[in-house]
Amino acid sequence: MNTKTLMVLGLFVALLATVLYIKYTTKPTQPASLSLPGFLEDPKVATKSSGEVKLNGLTKIVIERKGVTTVLERDGETWRMKAPKESKVEEFRIRTMMLPLQTPSESQFSKSVVESELADYGLAKDERIKVEYYRDSALLGSFIAGKKESDDDLESGPDNVDTWVLAADEQTIFLVGGKDLNSPFDVSPSDLRAKKLFDFERDQIRRVEIRNPANETHPEIVLEDKAPPPAPDAKEGEDKESARVAKWVFVKPEGFEAGTIDALAGTIAGVRVSEYLDSVEGKDTGLSANPTVVRAELFDGKTFELKLGNTEGEKTYAMLGDGDEVFALNKYTADSLKKTVNDLRQKNVLSFQGPDIQSVRFETSGFGLVRSGEEWIFDPANAYKVGKTEIEALLRDIETWTVSEFAEPLELEAKGLGPAAPATRIVFRTSRGDVRLTIGEERDGSHWAQSDTKPDEIWKVTSFMAKKFVGKTADDFRNKQIFDLVKDDIDKVEVISAAESYVIERNPASTGTDTPFLAKRGTEIVDKPKEQALNTMLNSLTNLQARTFVGDMTREEAGLTETAFRVLVTMKSGTTHELLISESTKENDNYAIATSEVDWAQQIVTINQFQAKNIMTKFKDLK
Repeated sequence: MNTKTLMVLGLFVALLATVLYIKYTTKPTQPASLSLPGFLEDPKVATKSSGEVKLNGLTKIVIERKGVTTVLERDGETWRMKAPKESKVEEFRIRTMMLPLQTPSESQFSKSVVESELADYGLAKDERIKVEYYRDSALLGSFIAGKKESDDDLESGPDNVDTWVLAADEQTIFLVGGKDLNSPFDVSPSDLRAKKLFDFERDQIRRVEIRNPANETHPEIVLEDKAPPPAPDAKEGEDKESARVAKWVFVKPEGFEAGTIDALAGTIAGVRVSEYLDSVEGKDTGLSANPTVVRAELFDGKTFELKLGNTEGEKTYAMLGDGDEVFALNKYTADSLKKTVNDLRQKNVLSFQGPDIQSVRFETSGFGLVRSGEEWIFDPANAYKVGKTEIEALLRDIETWTVSEFAEPLELEAKGLGPAAPATRIVFRTSRGDVRLTIGEERDGSHWAQSDTKPDEIWKVTSFMAKKFVGKTADDFRNKQIFDLVKDDIDKVEVISAAESYVIERNPASTGTDTPFLAKRGTEIVDKPKEQALNTMLNSLTNLQARTFVGDMTREEAGLTETAFRVLVTMKSGTTHELLISESTKENDNYAIATSEVDWAQQIVTINQFQAKNIMTKFKDLK
């Protein structure tokens, strides 16, 4: 080997040694840290509640996600989407997404990566989310968010979440600690757009039109509110003496009385989009040919139109009358707008108020109730009083009695309404004349009914409504309040039973803070009886009501002899009232008789088992 060759070989070895030395002894340059500015000018107003986030320091937000750029800009006091579509936005969404950026964000760790490693951190091009946020026209901060890291504790809060963030050079990643910078921005433009479709409220609607080609009977319905328009400063739902009451009428078709249309008007005003659809290509939306059209005209003359198409699963395709964008409504919402005449008619078909009613006769049961001055009496007359509570309940039932459906008077016999059918027949006499109501027997969980004032239709009635009139007897309206006592007027209560006897009487030594009674059994005195037990006993006596009237038993058969539990109540006025309670029961309720009361002395009744138990309190329970 010659000298020249040795020199070349030596130089090569030296060069190799230098490269190896640099590679294994020189540390790589550590990537710089990352700091993201907070958008709040005063960090002291930062909050942990998204609903309280102050957005004053922001004017624009840009989000790049899955190939779509969303631009949000402040427009006065509100926010609007400028791209990919001009639209109102849900401001609470912006508050939620900007919650972690109120204050500065700092990285805790950084490292260099190559492109093939980005997917491990959720930073591949089809996964990453790029965010820019602006104050005035100046870029305040920007970052590219990847996946978030959190511990396995399911109760970990948002402060226990870290997020991987990619630097602009796409070769350095940072772990931003204590903040989720991914989830708040992982939203589509549809998620951000305002879901409430219209900016008006229910009381602003003057006219409603529903055109539904599928409704062969009445394909077009028009309703108008004939009441004066709301005052300019009136607020929705405001409770004032001058609160406006809508007066809706049918314009088309004619001849029907409108019911509570406020619910429909409220549904129209409150329509919310369930989903904005990116594409309906290949879908049969049903919006191009004969859709249902709902049109609302406001008192100020503005009109709004909504088209409803086909339903697919739980969504119904829809679009605005002057728009070209198809979106989805919840099926329930869409169905709530496709009203028929029968849906919108007045369901309170009796349409008279309690003061107008002069008498009610239950023809099937052979008795009636007749107004006599301020009171009511039975017809034919009997020895019993009509209960005030019972007649008030009946009048309320008449006023609020509603039907669920309207139908033509076909197959009356099958519906229990034929002349020979065992139906319930009631006659209401009012200042405007008599109204005869017929209610058929139950058929498949409901009843059919008909009024002689409207022979061209019949009504479907729920079992709940039918039971307000069906099967009633005179006993249902008899006075059931046994005693007319006021607890504060009671002077003494004597309890006499086979097991024990004791007395409850006024305690002359009681003060305003003590119970005014004491209890005595022989020489044993309880000067401060248990207040709850005592009050329960006295309340049960003063509020005692008959559950049922018993007419087929003697007192002996009911166990209401001298050995029965006996209570004597003496009032401050000196009057006394006697009650006998039997241990015998009917359907768990005790037999009883109030021998001192003129209207009850000969009437055996059953009383609520719990009231009976309260009255039959033992002396030891008062101690």
